[in-house]
Amino acid sequence: MEEVIENLKAAGIVVVVSAGNDGAACNTLRHPPAIYDASFSVGAFEENNTISDFSSNGPVNNYKEVRIKPNVVAPGSNILSMLPDGTYAAWNGTSMAGPHVAGLVALMISANPLLAGQVQRIEKIIEETAERFTADFDCFPYTGLNLPNNTYGFGLINAVAAIEKALLVVDID
Repeated sequence: MEEVIENLKAAGIVVVVSAGNDGAACNTLRHPPAIYDASFSVGAFEENNTISDFSSNGPVNNYKEVRIKPNVVAPGSNILSMLPDGTYAAWNGTSMAGPHVAGLVALMISANPLLAGQVQRIEKIIEETAERFTADFDCFPYTGLNLPNNTYGFGLINAVAAIEKALLVVDID
């Protein structure tokens, strides 16, 4: 599966992956494909900008090298969702957070088509414009004061800032 993710990224596709719902403790982000370096993994936060208690944390230490994950976090608690029968319900999970980031990628490319296929540049813009948060606990070998850290990654996505920065791209790497 890792080879598939790497090939997708090489083909110019941002692979957004939910981090998992194994709890806000160290080393709970442990399932493929979220553990892969080529995956852009997304944790979940609540309305008050605290990490959702179900959102999995890194570091990834069960596969190859130890790495900080998730990359970023997005809204994932009490997300209003339409059900197949046309009714609505509030849902929780990193599967609610991942689509926020996938949508942000689409908005960035729509705002600036030069970004199409520029995976590393898109990911870097999202990470650089994220609102930074330190974590309340350490996940060895990193501290919660690290930025990025294993709870929030680079931080809470900021769609407005990411799109504004995307509009500044005038060349292709």
